[in-house]
Amino acid sequence: MDPVALIRWKIESMQRAQVDADVENGLVLTGQVASAIHDLIHIADFVPAMAAEAAGILRRLGASVS
Repeated sequence: MDPVALIRWKIESMQRAQVDADVENGLVLTGQVASAIHDLIHIADFVPAMAAEAAGILRRLGASVS
């Protein structure tokens, strides 16, 4: 494959993964952030925890306003 065709293939493959959500046939780029993933959690656990954390932050911010 010549260099131009290779670049075209990479771009098209990344587009399939990112735009079309075709992670089976597309090129999914991962980098240093992938090594930071230690657990997989269920969304049913994540969303309520995130909402509770956000509510706590908003309460603290609200309490600091005079």
